[in-house]
Amino acid sequence: MAKSKTVQAEQVLGVIDAQAREWEDLVAEIGPERAEEKGPHGDWTFKDLAAHITDWENREMDLLEDPEAEPPWGPGLDTDEINAFIYQRNAERPLGDVLRDAWLVYDRLRGIVTGLSEQELNDPKRFPELDGKSLGNALVSGSYFSHIRDEHGKDLKAWKRLPEPES
Repeated sequence: MAKSKTVQAEQVLGVIDAQAREWEDLVAEIGPERAEEKGPHGDWTFKDLAAHITDWENREMDLLEDPEAEPPWGPGLDTDEINAFIYQRNAERPLGDVLRDAWLVYDRLRGIVTGLSEQELNDPKRFPELDGKSLGNALVSGSYFSHIRDEHGKDLKAWKRLPEPES
């Protein structure tokens, strides 16, 4: 296994900030008019998808802060059950609250990174849930953000290109 490249906190924070700007641009491009329109992921709206991604990202950060942290949905659920829990928990929440929470993920991640030494940021054993990658390398490589980019990114891009429904 090749040794991972050492990354600096400033570089990692720059990646987090760039990802936050990408998110902000996506939210602006979709706009509040389309944010509750079904379609970016089956019957889910963009608001539903934002809540889904946010809850999963917060779970990842819970594990970065405490590898023994219990998930908010409780133990023993499979992925479909977790996704249903997240959907139900957020279904009636206002769009503004969901988008605010999505934005706060980047602040929380910045806080985690700034609280680490360079050694901790680059230690592939520090965060077992990252499967042998250091947090710094997971962030810089983009693998940390793969949930939105890989899992949901293609669906979002296709949905954004569809014509807006007639009023």
